[in-house]
Amino acid sequence: MREIVAFLIAGGSLLALNTVWFLSVYRILSEKRKSALSAAEQVKLHTDGFRQVKGSPQELTARRVLSVSREIFQQIRDGYNQALRHPLCRIPGYLMGFRPLP
Repeated sequence: MREIVAFLIAGGSLLALNTVWFLSVYRILSEKRKSALSAAEQVKLHTDGFRQVKGSPQELTARRVLSVSREIFQQIRDGYNQALRHPLCRIPGYLMGFRPLP
């Protein structure tokens, strides 16, 4: 009887640990992915804006804004990809469908 209780306690503890692990990884990666996708949308908007003002006096400013927007996106994307490669996030991240961003 003691062995059954010990087995149930161990199994329950393992289940709880894995649940907390996967939920934590999901929260971290989903926040980072959401930020990266938002930054990608900003790059798209700034690219469209740059195309509209190309050849006008605002072109230099729009080019600089686009450049900064791309840099920010690259940093956020690299942070997401780095978090996904982290040993504690790799297995649950891939099992939950998170993939590196290009």
